[in-house]
Amino acid sequence: MQSDLTLIQTMFNRMNGNGFNTNSKLKWGFSFYSDDEKNLQKIYEELNYEGYILEHLEKGVQWHLYVTKVDILSVNKLHKLNTSFDYNGWH
Repeated sequence: MQSDLTLIQTMFNRMNGNGFNTNSKLKWGFSFYSDDEKNLQKIYEELNYEGYILEHLEKGVQWHLYVTKVDILSVNKLHKLNTSFDYNGWH
């Protein structure tokens, strides 16, 4: 898990270096993939309840769900969010 934190911290450093204020509200996007569209629809239903917006759900090689949310995320908060997605089996 520490390597994930290191990667996220590196990303935040780059964002700040490129003029993004990571201490303010930013639009964060998350992608989920599945062979089954219904799995992604269930994930979206739960995320929609948490305030995430559906950007697209489309078929490519696999189904791709892309959601966004405007939020203030710290390195640790983003890490916990990623961990919770992984814990729920949402990759």
